[in-house]
Amino acid sequence: MARLCDDVDNVVDDALAGYVLANPGVVQLAPYKVIVRDDFAAVKDKKVTLLCGGGSGHEPGHVGFVGVGMLTGAVCGNTFASPPVTTILVAIRAVCGQAGTLVIVKNYTGDRLNFGLAAEKAKGEGLDVQVVFVGEDCSLPRSTSLAGRRGLAGVLFVQKVAGALAEAGAPLAAVAAAARRAATSVGTVNVCLRACRLPGQGQAMFELAADELEIGMGIHGEKGWGTEKGESTGAKMAARMVDSILSTADTHNYLPVAAGDRVALLVNNLGGASNLEFSVFVRDVVECLEKGRGITVARLYTGALLTALQMEGVSITLLALSGASVAAAPMEAAEREHRGNGGGDGSAGDEELLDAATTAPAWPRVRAPVNRSALDEATVAKLATFDRSSVHPARAALTPAGTLVRDALLACGAAIDGSAARLNALDAVMGDGDCGTAFSKFSAVLQAALVASDERTAAHEAVLKTAGFPASFGIPVNSSARTLSALGEIAELAMGGSSGAIYSIAFSAAAALVGQAAGDGDGAVARPADWVAAVRAGCHAISKYGGANEGDRTMIDALAPIASSLEALPAAQLTVDALRDTAWPRCRDGAERTKDLVSAAGRSSYVDKAKTAGHVDPGAAAVCVWFTAVVNALTGGSLAWSA
Repeated sequence: MARLCDDVDNVVDDALAGYVLANPGVVQLAPYKVIVRDDFAAVKDKKVTLLCGGGSGHEPGHVGFVGVGMLTGAVCGNTFASPPVTTILVAIRAVCGQAGTLVIVKNYTGDRLNFGLAAEKAKGEGLDVQVVFVGEDCSLPRSTSLAGRRGLAGVLFVQKVAGALAEAGAPLAAVAAAARRAATSVGTVNVCLRACRLPGQGQAMFELAADELEIGMGIHGEKGWGTEKGESTGAKMAARMVDSILSTADTHNYLPVAAGDRVALLVNNLGGASNLEFSVFVRDVVECLEKGRGITVARLYTGALLTALQMEGVSITLLALSGASVAAAPMEAAEREHRGNGGGDGSAGDEELLDAATTAPAWPRVRAPVNRSALDEATVAKLATFDRSSVHPARAALTPAGTLVRDALLACGAAIDGSAARLNALDAVMGDGDCGTAFSKFSAVLQAALVASDERTAAHEAVLKTAGFPASFGIPVNSSARTLSALGEIAELAMGGSSGAIYSIAFSAAAALVGQAAGDGDGAVARPADWVAAVRAGCHAISKYGGANEGDRTMIDALAPIASSLEALPAAQLTVDALRDTAWPRCRDGAERTKDLVSAAGRSSYVDKAKTAGHVDPGAAAVCVWFTAVVNALTGGSLAWSA
C-alpha cells in the first residue's frame, strides 16, 4: 500500500532522525530511541532533570516536550509499545546527576513495569531517582481493577508543572511532590469518530459506523468503554465528556470541580480531526464549562499534543487550579517549603508554573489567560468594504434606460436558473461541480434586488438578508455605474468562492471606468462605447488578478471576443443589432473553442487535459448563457445556445 514511511519496521528510528533535523536543541542517544536536550550534561548536576516516554505514535508527545522548562529527555518505544528497560536505563544514566531525576510514567502496565524496573536499577547504581505515575482517565467507573486508570493527555500538565519547578531550581522532593499533586488534580476523557491504523496497515484498529462514536478509548488504538449511536454535534459531545470528568456519582467522582472554580483546559486533537472542526469543538468546550457550569477557564491549551496516530477524535483534560474545591492531595511539605507562601496559604502558583517559559516545541505558546477580546459591532461596521445602501427605484421612477437594464438583468437571472444544472455538470468534469449553484445564488439575490422598493415582500427581504444585504438593498438601474457596482457586491457576497471574486473584480473595474466616463449620479447613463470599454476593463482586471488570458480555457475566451468584436466597429454602428449580429456569434464561438483548448489557468489547469477535451469550460459557458439573455432582452430576439 502507498505510505509515507519507507521502512515500517524502522519507522520510529527514522522519525526520530527527522525530528532531530527539524528541532535544534535536542540530540538522540543513538542507537537508542531516546531524545534529550543537547545541554543535558551541563544541566544535570545543577537542576532536577525530567524523563517521560512510552510507545511511539503519540507525536508530538513525548519528544516534542523535551526542552528547557519541561522534559530533559523522552524515551520512545516502538509504535504503541513500551520502551525496553535497557533503553530507559540508558536515558536515566544520561540525564541523572547530583540534583536527581524525576521519571513521569503514564499508567499502562507495560510502562509501569519497564520504567519502574529501570528506576529501581538506577537507584541500585546510586542514582537519585523518583517515579510519579499519572492515571487520570475519567471515562471508566471506579473498580477494583489492579490496572487502574489509564494515563492520557493529563500527563502534559504534570510535565509542565514539574518542569517549571525544576527549572526554577527546586529540589527533587519538591518537584516530585508537585507532580504528584498535579496528577491527582487532573482528569481526561477521549472520544473518537474514526479509529487509527498502524503504519503500513490499511485496516483501522476497530470500525465505527458513520453515526457512531467511541467514548473512553485509550491512546493505543483500543476501543473505549462504549459505542454510542445517533447524531452527535460538537456541543453535545463536549457536554458528554465534561459530564464524565466532573461527575459526582459514587461510581466516578474523580474531579468534582464546582461552579466558581478555576481550571486549566487542554483540548487535544488525537491526530485526525481537521483543524477547522477542532476549533469549533474548542469553542463548544469552553462554552460548556463557563456558560453551562459556571467554571472559569483560566488557561486554555489546544492542538494535536498527545495523539493516537491519525485517530479522528479529541480529548478534554481539566486541571483543577490551586484553590479549587476538588478533593485533591494537599501540597506536600517539600513542595510548600520550596514554593513559599505566595498565595497566603502555600497553595498558590499553578498558573505561574503553567505560564513559565519553555523551549519545548510542542507546548502551546500561551502566556496569558483565555483570549476574550472582541471588537464591538459598531467598530467592525465602519470597516465594511462596500456601501450597501443602494436602493432599486420605485416602478414609477424608472427611466427608459433603467427599464431596459432592469429587463435585461431579469432575463439574465432566468437564463442562469435554467442553466444551473448544466453548468454544474460541466464544472464536475474538472472541479467541484458548483459553478451553476454559485450563479443560482447570484440570480436569487439579483432578482430580489430588482423588485421595486414599494413592491418588495418578506420573502425578497429574506433572500437579501441571508446574503448579507439590508432588506432595502436594490440595484439603482437608472445609473449605469452604480448598477455595475451593485452587481459586483452581489457577486462578492452571494456567489462566493473564486467565481464571486472574479465577477466582483470585473464589475468593479467596469463600474470605475463607466463612472469616470458618464458619472455615477442617478440618471447617469453610459454611452455604447462606454459599455464596450467597460467589458474590456473587466477583462483586463480578470487577467491582472486571476492570471488568465484569452486562449487559457476560461471565461475570458467568451468574454474578451465581445469587447474585441465591438471595438472594431465605428461608434455609429454600436447598436443593439451589433450585439446580436457581431458580438454574440464571437462570444458563442469563443465558448465553443474551449472544447479544444488546454487549461492554463483556474482549477481545471490541474486536471488531465484528456478529461476536459470535448467539454466547454463552465466559466465560458456561463458568460454565453447570460450574454445570450442580455442580447435577446435588448433586441427582442430568440437566440439560443447550449453547452
